[in-house]
Amino acid sequence: MKTLYNIKSSGNRALRYGRYSEPHRLYLLTTVTWKRQPFFADLFIGRIVVEEMRRVEGDGLLQSMA
Repeated sequence: MKTLYNIKSSGNRALRYGRYSEPHRLYLLTTVTWKRQPFFADLFIGRIVVEEMRRVEGDGLLQSMA
């Protein structure tokens, strides 16, 4: 099976080194799309992402300020 990224790359490990999550902290979510294609320039695709985030928030797995 072909993957879009390499989890074992040293760059990913270096980014995680010394990091941890704490309850009740604010975290900024950023994304990089496959081949950096501007998927979110399409309003329909952007709406799908927002609807899914709202569903996950309704399940209590996410709290969004936006």
